[in-house]
Amino acid sequence: MIEIFLFVNPIGVACFKNEQAVIQTIKSTKQEVKYHVIPISNIETIRADIKRRGLSLSSLEVHNEVATATYNALRDYHAVSLFGNKKARRFLLRLQNAINVHHEPYSTNLVHRILSELNINLKAFNANRASRYCKQAMDADFDLATELNVKTTPTTIIFNYEKDDDCGVLIEGLVEPDVLNKIILTQFEANDFATSYNNMQQRYGNLTVL
Repeated sequence: MIEIFLFVNPIGVACFKNEQAVIQTIKSTKQEVKYHVIPISNIETIRADIKRRGLSLSSLEVHNEVATATYNALRDYHAVSLFGNKKARRFLLRLQNAINVHHEPYSTNLVHRILSELNINLKAFNANRASRYCKQAMDADFDLATELNVKTTPTTIIFNYEKDDDCGVLIEGLVEPDVLNKIILTQFEANDFATSYNNMQQRYGNLTVL
């Protein structure tokens, strides 16, 4: 079995592209794949998203606006996750699509519209969002990111348990489709992993073995 952890900025433009690439690769394989979307945020991930959008890094107003939207989206995601992880992933993709493709600003109205599309009860959502669980879940995801040495978003971590439970790859930034194919589809043998990894690392500097 292959397990994938996608560490993302919940409203990040690069993270949305990365999620789409990974999901399409998963759909194209017959291998058993479990994947987890883990939204996280810190000062560096917020600054990186501001830079990718071509906005001013020196503007306090821009920073506060993006930081507030990011934090709110984190709480929204975890509130929706209490209705099921699949529904939370669908919520996140729709939110990212609205913000990054259709250029809608993050807003309560946007969130409520998506909740309606997913048939999520607004009163229950608001109760979930105000619960202690949201803060605990956000802290747990941050701790996991620290444990796995995740420093930026998007970061994709792939474990191949079919070959070796220590066989893992961490990819920072956008994932190249051919790298995903080699790791997920090809499923090289464990005794060839070091060679395969070294060959890929020479080409992709954002790839690290775990």
